[in-house]
Amino acid sequence: MLQTIGKALLVFMLLGVAFVVLLFLAYPMDARIPAQPAASYQEAILRFEAVKAAESGLPLHPGCESQLLTNGAATERVAVLFHGYRSCPLQFRMLGEQLHKMGYTVLLPRMPQMGFESRPNDNHGTLGIDELLQYSTETLDIAQGLGGQVTVVGFSAGGLLAAWAAQYRDDLDRAVMISPFLEPEFLPDAIARPAANLLRVMPNLYVWQDADLKENVPNPTHVYPRNATRPISEFMRLGFALRKAAKQNAPAPDRVVFITNAADDAVDPDPINELIDAWHSQGYESITRFQFEAVLELDHDLIDPRHPRAKTAVSHPILIDSIVAGLE
Repeated sequence: MLQTIGKALLVFMLLGVAFVVLLFLAYPMDARIPAQPAASYQEAILRFEAVKAAESGLPLHPGCESQLLTNGAATERVAVLFHGYRSCPLQFRMLGEQLHKMGYTVLLPRMPQMGFESRPNDNHGTLGIDELLQYSTETLDIAQGLGGQVTVVGFSAGGLLAAWAAQYRDDLDRAVMISPFLEPEFLPDAIARPAANLLRVMPNLYVWQDADLKENVPNPTHVYPRNATRPISEFMRLGFALRKAAKQNAPAPDRVVFITNAADDAVDPDPINELIDAWHSQGYESITRFQFEAVLELDHDLIDPRHPRAKTAVSHPILIDSIVAGLE
């Protein structure tokens, strides 16, 4: 009897040790996707129209479809604006219109599973790395046919995708990362990887942004009121892979820009600093940094003018300058 109990305890302990080891493992992943850039303006327009056709049957919130602001011909400068998780292209619409008036062709792609009319939905819980990288690659391939110099801009999870593009694409002139989400602010760095691995294997959970207000949280009407744990783990895994790659190769754009917010309670600055240090270690010095001071009390979403705490009169001029400075 005691021998049986002892064997059972040993098995239980070994399983526990194995589980802990698995949590700390760095699961291999290939973040490279072959680029197939559009060879002409006409080809780029056809590819964008295919994206629009695929979205046409989806029950999207008005304005949340992928958008293209163009003058009907290729332009010298192109801007790709990757919005954040739980939002949609409306987040960047105002900023995109400002760039368009400055002569840019502006591409505002809809992140997969975002922008649905029914906001408390389960769609975004399926979002994974493969889908994100395919979306990013296809978008940047389209952008290459729309004009000359291509600048990729991303906010939060979109900022992560912009950083990925800087690392893995060799056809971008500038990458601007606005509060890029690599890890959540509340999570200690020491347990970030096991937490991401655990969230990856456990059942997907949907967590209200505000547990008391739930769907009545005062967000813009196109923003989902819940986070899903699976996409969060996927963003973190991509962030780990990105930082590993950054320690081996420098980014390709002529310049990369990091914009952070000292009052941000959603994004951990430590992995952002780690990424910058990794690129510096590869001899890459064309990095510009700007941080909004905490006294400004800017919200995590410092892009969308529809946000109840929006201060775009403060944030947008800085963002525009970071995108266009030196390219005029």
